Amino acid sequence: MKITALVPEGKTKDRIYLDEKYAGILSRRDIAAAGLFEGGELTKEAWAKIEEEFLLPAGRKKALDLLLARERTRRELEERLLLAGYTQEQTVRILQYVDQFPYLDDVRYALHYFCAAGKRKSFRQMQYELRGKGVLEEDISEAYRQFLLQMQEETSCNGQESFAERGDAEKAAIRAFVQKRLRGRALEENERERLYASLMRKGFCSEDIRAVLREY
Repeated sequence: MKITALVPEGKTKDRIYLDEKYAGILSRRDIAAAGLFEGGELTKEAWAKIEEEFLLPAGRKKALDLLLARERTRRELEERLLLAGYTQEQTVRILQYVDQFPYLDDVRYALHYFCAAGKRKSFRQMQYELRGKGVLEEDISEAYRQFLLQMQEETSCNGQESFAERGDAEKAAIRAFVQKRLRGRALEENERERLYASLMRKGFCSEDIRAVLREY
């Protein structure tokens, strides 16, 4: 294989093309250490060794740094690695390495998302947003099951009536939304329709919205 181009990427890296096909990205320090230069020749075995010694370790560090910076879904991490210049095959191998550690867990990601947004968003809205982040349907369902159990434990510990049904969690979120809007004052008749429309846009069930608004 011929090194047909080393294309600068930022201040410290180059994108590598072998036989005019994109092959990956390396720091210029690693390129020098590997003895790569435009016009040079490489065997497939030599390139595989370079991937193992330089490119994949850099990718693994990049992936772990991204996950330590903040929690991400598998798809989000995959997209960031591709954007950083790793090929699809290299990205798959990097993700296989990351799977050895407890950092990449879409169920845990979804559970944290429900805990953060569950008191102000509907399940359908959160489900839609999690799907957009690449979380699988079965992971969303398992995370929501765990979220409801957590809510049940919290309400039981606080001496409140416990619940573990989606409708109860939805109504709790609706109440929080209404209370935030009202800020302690009574609900006026001309506000009812505006609140109803806002909650419908957020994906709440009309029956749950009416039930909660009747409380006010």
